Amino acid sequence: MKNLILFTFFSLFAITTLKAEPNYKEKWHQANEAYEQEDFVKAGQLYSALVDGDHISSDVYYNLGNCYFKQDELALAILNYNRALLLDPANGNIRHNLEIATTQTTDRIEKLPTFFLNDWVDSLKLAFSSNNWALISVITFMTIFIMYILFHFSKRPFIRKISFTICWLSIFAFIVSLTLSISSMNNIQNSKIAIVMNNAVAVKSSPSEGGTDLFVLNQGAKVTVKETLGEWSEITVDSGNSGWVNHSTIEYIKPVK
Repeated sequence: MKNLILFTFFSLFAITTLKAEPNYKEKWHQANEAYEQEDFVKAGQLYSALVDGDHISSDVYYNLGNCYFKQDELALAILNYNRALLLDPANGNIRHNLEIATTQTTDRIEKLPTFFLNDWVDSLKLAFSSNNWALISVITFMTIFIMYILFHFSKRPFIRKISFTICWLSIFAFIVSLTLSISSMNNIQNSKIAIVMNNAVAVKSSPSEGGTDLFVLNQGAKVTVKETLGEWSEITVDSGNSGWVNHSTIEYIKPVK
């Protein structure tokens, strides 16, 4: 009986997967075709349907960002480029298009200087996606195992010396890659970065309409949400300035699903 239940479950799963995959490929093809025909509204709707159907990937967000950019929807373009970059930080095309879109925003926010070691770690983390770092950690772990076997069973001093050295280098690489994979995944799951979706958003000194206007942000500006209180979010920008904005004026870059 148990085997029958398991068989039925996996059969239903396989059937569902087979039905869902062609549907995804068909929508993906239709969206790409609409984009090639410069029907950016239709293409954007189809890419959005893929996201709503849990088919989330950097490619979908990147193409969706391109659709919005072609329609001069700057905030939505920047939002989706950032979502794509969050999933695939090493993708040069995404970063290039995001930079182009950002240059067209009204706000010019200078980033505060950071400690060079933090910049180096961030650059290393962004060299690969979380999945790629995880793959590297698996490869290095397998290398550790193989080198240990060689060291343990080999009688030749040269092989033992080489395998010992490679084993310890692989241990270091495994720890680094696993740490970066976990850190990158946490960045995706716990991202507090958001994009301002409206123009002329007044940043208040307190979480109320009666708060003093500190400065103004326009669509496409990137902010970090520190905390949320009711309908208000305390945000900070790269320059270090902070204040409160109505939560409806911003949207998180964290993938929606």
